[in-house]
Amino acid sequence: MKTMFKSIFELSSKILFGLLYASLILSACSKDQFNNNINQAYISVVNASPENNKILFFVNDTSKTSNGLIYGEKTAYVNTSAGIHQVVTKILTTEVNNARVNLFFEPKKYYSIFIGGKISKDSMVYIATEDNLTAPKTNKAKVRFINTSVDSPTLDAIFSTKATDSLANISNLIYRSCTAYSEYAPGTYLLKIRNQSKKTTLLTTNNLTIANGKIYTIWVKGLGNGQGNYIFSVGLLNDN
Repeated sequence: MKTMFKSIFELSSKILFGLLYASLILSACSKDQFNNNINQAYISVVNASPENNKILFFVNDTSKTSNGLIYGEKTAYVNTSAGIHQVVTKILTTEVNNARVNLFFEPKKYYSIFIGGKISKDSMVYIATEDNLTAPKTNKAKVRFINTSVDSPTLDAIFSTKATDSLANISNLIYRSCTAYSEYAPGTYLLKIRNQSKKTTLLTTNNLTIANGKIYTIWVKGLGNGQGNYIFSVGLLNDN
């Protein structure tokens, strides 16, 4: 009987110890997984360099652009660990001159990285923005503006549903600058981009449609004297 009791006691002790050990392991795994989640940042990369290059963007030598981006293309948000990281842009396996820099990403935040300038002129730059993806109010959309046109003057813009509006509601948009998000009613908008100092109209488009609950970046891109795909123009990017 004593032998049987001892065996049962030893077996129960082993089971209890095993369950406790498993619980600690699962707790540690859950904690590690949670910490990994909260220590992640999210980045989207846009090729805003108006030349015929397919570029690759790396964070700590890990590609974040799969097969590369041609001019005008954007990635979906991809995760990366938060903190200070070395980034670099390449064409195939060749590093772009002066493209290796350090960027800081805060945990649980979203960023867009526009790769601008002209690679052939050694003027490539990173235009990094923090993206506020908080949902807009009911029956609203969120819109911001960014200027990635390397040779543009300082710009003003009229963004309105009325063709008769003439007062700029976006001002002082210099190269590499980005506005905060503002809320607008859904609809189809006219956008007129003007040279701020000369008051001359550089382009007009009347077909920018924004939808309820969506978040957008309207980006000024291309070259003032550009041809074909690289003309001075605007694009509409979906941020959510």
